[in-house]
Amino acid sequence: MSAFVHGTDHIDLMVTYLATGDRETVKGIETTHEGHYRFVELDPDYFPNRDTRSVGGKDPFRIGPDELGCLLLAQNIRSVLSRYKNADADEIARYSKTLADYRYRQVNVSRMRIAGELDRVAIVAAQSFAYQAGETDDWPATDAYRWTTSIISTAARKLANPDLLKTDAWCFHR
Repeated sequence: MSAFVHGTDHIDLMVTYLATGDRETVKGIETTHEGHYRFVELDPDYFPNRDTRSVGGKDPFRIGPDELGCLLLAQNIRSVLSRYKNADADEIARYSKTLADYRYRQVNVSRMRIAGELDRVAIVAAQSFAYQAGETDDWPATDAYRWTTSIISTAARKLANPDLLKTDAWCFHR
């Protein structure tokens, strides 16, 4: 298997799916922080379509689009560095700059007008991301994994017809 770092357009598509979805779309993930379980939700200040009610009466930790995109991108980079252990200082510096420079840019999904098209594209984009980001031993324990599997499972639930999954978004570009 080869691994590569997805471009920011691809990351932005995944974040946009989370940001622009209806109320049936992922609201957040369960995760651990310093040994304690917590719920991480999409910050309603940045994701206005999100339900702002806390889960189970608890105040959730909130994440914005830049932080979520960086979280995904960082895992993708970790995966590539894990796969190809011979990265030199220049390559690591380029990856560090990519992370430092990342700023979320919403993808215009209005052109995806066919019913379920955004869900189909999100599934394939998330599957491709998972394939590229899954080279670390701790992949299933990462928040990137939880967000990615949430995208896939939510979008799949919204699609009634398995034939609708035929789409080309393995490596999304604007």
